Amino acid sequence: KMFDQLKDIYGIPFSEMENALYLTLNVDWFNPFDSGTYSCGAIYMSINNLPREERFKEENIMLVGLMPGGQEAFTSDMNNYLDVIVDDLLELFEAVQMKTDKHPEGMTAHAVLLMVNADIPAARKVAGFLGHASAFACNRCDRRLGMEDGKVNCVGGYHSFDTWKLRNNESNREAANRWLHQKTLGSRKVVKNETGTRYSSLHRLAYFDVTRQCPPDPMHCLLLGTGIRMLKEWKTSGIL
Repeated sequence: KMFDQLKDIYGIPFSEMENALYLTLNVDWFNPFDSGTYSCGAIYMSINNLPREERFKEENIMLVGLMPGGQEAFTSDMNNYLDVIVDDLLELFEAVQMKTDKHPEGMTAHAVLLMVNADIPAARKVAGFLGHASAFACNRCDRRLGMEDGKVNCVGGYHSFDTWKLRNNESNREAANRWLHQKTLGSRKVVKNETGTRYSSLHRLAYFDVTRQCPPDPMHCLLLGTGIRMLKEWKTSGIL
């Protein structure tokens, strides 16, 4: 659906435009050494217009940022890295002239960020959601878990579907802006604990809805097959 719903500044769907690229943002950390605890971060993009068998080949991945080690970037630091990327995405949304082998004189190209594809810890940092160990363990709904001494003490209630309320773009942006305009770290903490939301540089993209375009861990669940493996195990154990 997102392919058809994303539109340019004139209301024209990107799917109907020539030379319109759909990008996926990936963020992950890795240890570049054989031993020890040292973590560097990579920010890279893939082009969804490419066939699936070509999309994630090394030669087709664009490295757009590096986060130096030796530990993962704090959530409060992520926007420093994302800001420069969002600047380029805003320019690409308006359209840029690009020279190619087929068009040495230049051609008009557009690009939009279609989704964030990362594991849960990275996606939460990128999109401004609280971590999975917080009271807001889900970034798709506003279900709040029980907490005691800063730790989750109750994970029940997820079977009561009638009590679920999905997050939406409007309420998420309102909460993010509330957090951004607080004057102190203490007041920002109050807002994030109320809403499960911080401000992310991705909120600068008017077309991007972090509640819909940051699916829960597609990297593991889909690309690495965790979802299929879990379903097979549940079927074998008789749960399904």
